Amino acid sequence: MNPELMATNVGTRRAEHIGTAVLLRLAEIDAHSLSPETARSFLELAFESEQQRRVNTLSEKARRGSITAEESAELDEYIHVGNLLAILQSKARQALKHAGLSS
Repeated sequence: MNPELMATNVGTRRAEHIGTAVLLRLAEIDAHSLSPETARSFLELAFESEQQRRVNTLSEKARRGSITAEESAELDEYIHVGNLLAILQSKARQALKHAGLSS
């Protein structure tokens, strides 16, 4: 194999997609396998304020019809991550309920 050719393909995937893949795997976890401590940690996960501002900006551009294809893909990624976080946090609440603890 040509190492130079291989090097040109490294890093072509956006880092957000890798993070989303990991988050997707976490969202597939059985809620009953989560410890209360892990469940509480999952409930603390959220977008940072800068990321939320970016989502708001992109959403507004989408509503106005002035969003670019690249921005639309970025917004789609935020939406996907948000949905996965919601699933993960729902499982965390289920785990706490199963353990007899409140969220």
